[in-house]
Amino acid sequence: MSNEAEHRGFNRRQMAKAAALGGALPLVGIAASGQAPGGATALALGETLFGPRRFGAKGDGKSDDTKALQSAIDAAAERGGAVLVPPGVYLISELQLRPFVALIGVPAWDYHQGGGSVLRLMDPNAKCLLNITGAFGCTIDGLSLEGGKLGKGVHGVFLNKPDYGKKEDTFRIERSQIQSFSGDGMVLLHPALHDRLQHW
Repeated sequence: MSNEAEHRGFNRRQMAKAAALGGALPLVGIAASGQAPGGATALALGETLFGPRRFGAKGDGKSDDTKALQSAIDAAAERGGAVLVPPGVYLISELQLRPFVALIGVPAWDYHQGGGSVLRLMDPNAKCLLNITGAFGCTIDGLSLEGGKLGKGVHGVFLNKPDYGKKEDTFRIERSQIQSFSGDGMVLLHPALHDRLQHW
């Protein structure tokens, strides 16, 4: 079996197992460089792993990486894949996660400050950093989400369902830090619940 054929067999379940065992670091390196072992491109590695730097993200704490990260998420959504975020500080406005997409970073934060793969809010007018509305089965793993206390009522992770629908959201947030938002770290809204809260 060729290297490329072997890489094609690498699926999301195997990736999740690798991440759980600390094996995400080599994958993040592959996604960052765009190269897989044997010279194959990151796209050939199961055609489901995407690095935001392939789409122009800098992760330097100075550049606006919103468009690059959103492009990586959208590309992963087309194949039911994952975005592997290398260590760095990515300045972003609101990102919309997509169904069955995993957004995976390197967790190197502590209780006092972020570290590793950092997504930092740069837009005080955003309603949130990560919008998971409609992103059924999404995963947020190993990220430091920072709000910098920007704006008023800006949330870290936000879900706003118009109704209960026929599907459970089944999102997962693991090994991640959410800090310093002017709103809440996480808000999960449904209109019926929202109306009830308004009358309290």
